[in-house]
Amino acid sequence: MPSGLSGLCNSKTIVEVAQSGREVYLLHGELERDETSVYPACGQKMHIHGSRITMLRHLCFGCHLSTASFEKGRYRCPCYDHTKMDSVPLKADVHNITRELLREFEPQVLKKNQTSISQDIEEKILSMHAKGKLDT
Repeated sequence: MPSGLSGLCNSKTIVEVAQSGREVYLLHGELERDETSVYPACGQKMHIHGSRITMLRHLCFGCHLSTASFEKGRYRCPCYDHTKMDSVPLKADVHNITRELLREFEPQVLKKNQTSISQDIEEKILSMHAKGKLDT
């Protein structure tokens, strides 16, 4: 099942069962990397210095929840010992959700006279989303 997320090459999708009993599509893939990691202070190419698996909540597919999973690279400058992580273009700013999921819920939040999604509101939305109480 393709994810349709720009910036993510979906390589495998598996179905798991969440604690709530609902099925969850786990969309595994790789980030599209178009940037060369060069540290501007010295111009040296940064070296791979590890990685970590990152998971973001994504839109529902019918009654199924979905999560995007990918490896996020960490790089280190050999001269200045500076490190940085890969940028994730599909991630919503400040939230561990995809931009598409944020766009889906933001109008509902703004209807209630909010100007942005706060951490408290995000937790309530994700809780309602997980329980299937919000239409997507």
